[in-house]
Amino acid sequence: MSDAVKVALAALLTSGACSARVTGGRMSVSLQTMSNVDATGIQDIALYLYGTDCTAPAVTCDDILHTGRSPRGLGQPREIAARAGDYVHLDLSDFGKDCAMLYVEAYAGGMWPSQVLAAGCSDLTLPDPGITNAVVVEMISVTDADMDGWIGEFNFEDGTHAQGPDCNDSDYHVNPTAIEDMCTGDRNCDGTSVCDRECQSNADCVGKSGGPCCNLSTFGCESCPQQSCATSSECNETTPTPTLCCQRQTTSGACVQPGNNVCQCIASNECTGLGANQCCVSNQNTSAQLIPGTCTDIRAFLQTHQTFRTEWCRCENSSFCDTLFPQFASQICCIQSRRVCDAPNTGERCLPQ
Repeated sequence: MSDAVKVALAALLTSGACSARVTGGRMSVSLQTMSNVDATGIQDIALYLYGTDCTAPAVTCDDILHTGRSPRGLGQPREIAARAGDYVHLDLSDFGKDCAMLYVEAYAGGMWPSQVLAAGCSDLTLPDPGITNAVVVEMISVTDADMDGWIGEFNFEDGTHAQGPDCNDSDYHVNPTAIEDMCTGDRNCDGTSVCDRECQSNADCVGKSGGPCCNLSTFGCESCPQQSCATSSECNETTPTPTLCCQRQTTSGACVQPGNNVCQCIASNECTGLGANQCCVSNQNTSAQLIPGTCTDIRAFLQTHQTFRTEWCRCENSSFCDTLFPQFASQICCIQSRRVCDAPNTGERCLPQ
């Protein structure tokens, strides 16, 4: 390839095609935005030129745009930074390839890994000296919802879509280069995850010979009283007793025999084994996030906590509230959005009995 072979790049993103044809062995590149691209939010542009095999390229632009392949795994590209309206000249005298894939991304902020707003790709044959080639790269809208610089979805102008290389675009911890710790699921988007633990929760121990509960230190299934727990719902088993409670006074709770102020709970039905008046109570109950509470006798609690409000009691349906607070049976119910016993606010609905 001659030293005279250069690329003159018109890095212009507008609503139409903008190109610059340069004669004398240079290649003109036009970045043309499709109708679904909002070019006003684009701050920086990057062009990635990957050398390919002219006869049988391992990866083509179609693989990138339609099958979710990440171009960043193809090797070290010739990377060119650009700003809208600037010309970028690339000397390819030492590129060493006659064919290439030109992949382009446009960013909302600085260069990658800033949020990606548009992307485009073109398979091309690099020009010989004296030949003028015009390359048009059509920039389509993309979705990068978690703003990690990895595309979750390619959005084509005709309204169709294709999965991007980011397999979970709602979590910036998940992308093709993420660190995948044991038992965290597929974080690097390779379709596999690594986990050699017998269990991570009690649900994994159903029917296991070791026992119905998961020890969160050894990650093995064993008898509940010897294991760590987060809530009392993890301690229910038929033997040796029908109901066990989670005593969470240290970082690792233990499943123990039921008793007042012992059961850790997230809902009042975990407390029914202690008696009809038991309520799962916490002053955090009004928040949307359920923080584990304590099984408490509601009558005794009302006598010692004059500022107690009914909404501190968590519930699964309105019958729990009727049982716990018969004097308020016609006034309160189990609120669907917060799952607490309270009078419904505007827009709130009661869970049925």
